[in-house]
Amino acid sequence: MEGFTINYQLQFAQKNFATLLYRCLNSFKKGSSKEIGLASHALGLLAVTIGCGANAHELYREAIHPLSKAFKSAPDTVIQSILECLAIVTFVGRSNVEETEKAVKIILGFIHSQSGFKVRMSMSVCL
Repeated sequence: MEGFTINYQLQFAQKNFATLLYRCLNSFKKGSSKEIGLASHALGLLAVTIGCGANAHELYREAIHPLSKAFKSAPDTVIQSILECLAIVTFVGRSNVEETEKAVKIILGFIHSQSGFKVRMSMSVCL
C-alpha cells in the first residue's frame, strides 16, 4: 500500500508540476511571511520529488528570479527557508556551472547586503 501511495504522489507532482510551481511563485509575490515560508518548503520538496530533468530545470529557471527578489523584501523569519529553497532548487535543477554560480552570487550578495544580519550556516543550507 505504501508503494502505491508514493508512486501516486510522484505521478501527481509530475502531472501538476507547472500548477504547483506557479502557485508557489505567486505566494512569493503576494503572500504573507508565513505563506512565503511554506512556499519555499513546497518548492524545495517539489524539486526533490520531480528529480533531475527538464521539469527540474524549468523550476530552476522560473524560481531563481523570484527567490532572489524575495531576499530583498522577505522578513528575517523566512530568510532561512528561502536560502534552503534556493540551494535545493539549484542542486536539483541547474544544468551547468554558470547556473550554480548564479545562485551562489545571489546568496553572497544577500549576505554582503545584510551587515547587521547574523548569518547562521546550517548543514541544510551548506548542502
